[in-house]
Amino acid sequence: MAKIAALVLNWSIILTIAISSYFATALDNLKERTNKPQNERLNVNGIINELDYKNYLAEVVELLRSDDKFNPKHFSDMNVIGLKSGNFAKHLRGLPRDIRSKLDEAKRLELDRIRKLGEELLKRGHKESEVQKQVKRKSRHLDIDQISTFDKEDLRRLIVQTNEEIAYVDKLRKETFKIYEMQKQLEFEELMKRLSPEMKKKVEKNVYDLYLRHRRAKPIHMPGSKIHLLTVWEEHDRMSKENFNAETFFRLHDLDNNGLWDEPEINILNNKEASPHYDKNEKDFDPKEKQEEIDRMREYTFGEMDKDVDHLVSLDEFIEYSKSIAFENKKYWDPLGNSPFATDEEYAKHVTEHQAETVRMIEAGLIKLPLSGIVTHEDINDHYLATNTADALKLNQL
Repeated sequence: MAKIAALVLNWSIILTIAISSYFATALDNLKERTNKPQNERLNVNGIINELDYKNYLAEVVELLRSDDKFNPKHFSDMNVIGLKSGNFAKHLRGLPRDIRSKLDEAKRLELDRIRKLGEELLKRGHKESEVQKQVKRKSRHLDIDQISTFDKEDLRRLIVQTNEEIAYVDKLRKETFKIYEMQKQLEFEELMKRLSPEMKKKVEKNVYDLYLRHRRAKPIHMPGSKIHLLTVWEEHDRMSKENFNAETFFRLHDLDNNGLWDEPEINILNNKEASPHYDKNEKDFDPKEKQEEIDRMREYTFGEMDKDVDHLVSLDEFIEYSKSIAFENKKYWDPLGNSPFATDEEYAKHVTEHQAETVRMIEAGLIKLPLSGIVTHEDINDHYLATNTADALKLNQL
């Protein structure tokens, strides 16, 4: 409220603050919110850390990778298609007896964890039917028809369930970002209503100038394209263009030397391409928008390279991709802002919901109407977005 009141009282700085309200400064609370621990779940590593079966998942992966014959080629084949073919069951049967015994024990402990959870819920007074439903949901990553051994169906269920969680977190990320951008637009429109015609023209001109600067900025190459990777090869790896080698490039950027590219390694590559387009020294720099751009690029990159849909890119997959038409793609990436973040209907709904929430919070005495007559994110947005994000996560747990 203090920031908006200052606009009314101090016209000498109104232009600067108006632009900042649209692009960056007035969004400090939202940016801080994106750095809070609860939002770590808005990426693949974060969602895995939030899984209640994360310890079981980590142990299974570690046990499978501990067998030299299984790592890394067979491990990169862990997808639904590969499991259905039956080839994967053969690899499981070929595991040493001690590893198979440890997998069986890991499954037994996981089943025991879920059983104890059910007992605890019953002690707290939950209905037996509700507890049974909860236990069944918590067991979706396990083959409960065969409780004594870990087999092909256990692995299939574990992969399917984890992939569903990862797909969900991308969906939630996009929805959260859409709300963020709609709120940004709403605050800008609210602020513009408070300006004199003369000041409004100045703000509009500055906004348009920034728009033109972005349109004229260095374009982003398609993520994972030959042009993109050659740029990394030359500018960051300090190698000559003529000596580009796909396998060498892959190994240079396989930072943990496990024979696979994961999300962080893909993001690092894409960050090198996106960073020049997002200059943190510019007035309109928004780190959340840069992160969304990198996330979009990551989705595209995996879509082109990750043929077995296991959220990892193996050396074989990358070599195969480097021989494809997609690798030679010379088109430019379509960056954020070139298309609307939401439809007119979605934005109208957001405005209506924001106004209703504002009235509710004022009537409840949770906020007071600021001097300017505008209720900003400082008053409402953290509560509004946190509530909606929490509700979305609850829905996923039903």
